[in-house]
Amino acid sequence: MSIRCAPRGGVPESTRGPNRDGVGRAARRRGPSGSWRPMSNPPVIRAYVDTVLVAPARLRDTRQVKALAEEHAGSVHHQRDRIRKGVLRRRPGVRVGRRTYRAPLHVHQPDDFALNFIRSALKHGRLAVLRLDIALDIRCDNRDAADALHAELRRKITLSGARGPVRVSHGGSIQMGTTYLGVGKGQEGAVLVVYSDEHAACKNGGTPTTHIELRLFGARAVRAAVGRSLTLEMCMRRVRVVSELRVPTRILRAAQNAGPTPYAQDVVEVMRRHGIDRRSVVRRAIPICDWARRNVAPAPASGPTASDRPN
Repeated sequence: MSIRCAPRGGVPESTRGPNRDGVGRAARRRGPSGSWRPMSNPPVIRAYVDTVLVAPARLRDTRQVKALAEEHAGSVHHQRDRIRKGVLRRRPGVRVGRRTYRAPLHVHQPDDFALNFIRSALKHGRLAVLRLDIALDIRCDNRDAADALHAELRRKITLSGARGPVRVSHGGSIQMGTTYLGVGKGQEGAVLVVYSDEHAACKNGGTPTTHIELRLFGARAVRAAVGRSLTLEMCMRRVRVVSELRVPTRILRAAQNAGPTPYAQDVVEVMRRHGIDRRSVVRRAIPICDWARRNVAPAPASGPTASDRPN
């Protein structure tokens, strides 16, 4: 699956699903098997680059990035910090290694032309990539189906190299909230975010969507994940879905986290803390893009058979 930016304009009005507030409790009572299904109208899967935070080395590079992003990206703006008395000012230059770069620029949803420019400029040292967000959207028929898919991914998804348990914010008996795996807020590293609320639907023209996003914070984390050539497919292979957990019962009990079913990421974290070999879990996990292509993508329409063709 190639990761690229989809055409602008979102989803046509005729394909938009119902806009519902809240989550249907019946969708979660149905269980993980058969509780969700993708939309019948392709495409149901969309992989793209959501945000790139770049720090140009010279003023000429800043102007070139802004001019390029205005034509080949959704939006571009300076990253700012809030200081005293509510005044917003631009951040000063940032230091990466032995070099100092100018104020960073947020480039939102760049297309292939803009990404190729960023790759070339990064290779020649004209800018540094401080943050990279890679998103995967899975469109569903309704909000309940999107929340059921979110609940299943929360139990089965893992992030390679992540430490710490699964974190859920703004969740409750009615709302699914947001799932976080990886580093905490303000830390350098990788964090995986999954949500299926109205913000995810807005990214696809109002269609109920489960949004999966891998965020890389820091120049070192970006370089370690995608290299200087920004190989995005290699980065998304860190996000995996476990089909079945086959570990000792004591590990499952320690990873339940006051819930009936343990999360796969919590099981991996318990095994890491106790020094247990985690390959038994990792071997049964497949990359998220392959899992979505097998389980979510609609089956191709079958053509007419030999008996149906006219003689």
